[in-house]
Amino acid sequence: MRLVNVPLADNSGIALSLDQTPQERTDYPSQDTNLELLLRLYPGKILFSMQATADILNVSYEFIRTKVLSGEISAASFGARKLIHITELARLTTKGIPS
Repeated sequence: MRLVNVPLADNSGIALSLDQTPQERTDYPSQDTNLELLLRLYPGKILFSMQATADILNVSYEFIRTKVLSGEISAASFGARKLIHITELARLTTKGIPS
């Protein structure tokens, strides 16, 4: 079994298996763990564009745009720009987005 160890801020870590199918896995990270990982990957960044969010989640920009406009993804408006907060991104990586 191939494992990837992801270190966390409290000097602990989480080992994620690369060999199991999603149905076999029981070690999915919590929303807090996903938030911590995002904070480590993007230090100092708290708001993400819809394109950056789409890239991180490996979905299309149009999918994110549709979900933001329908209110399924929470976004802050700055003029015409809609930006997604890092905690919302952590929620999406943990719970997913209904299609």
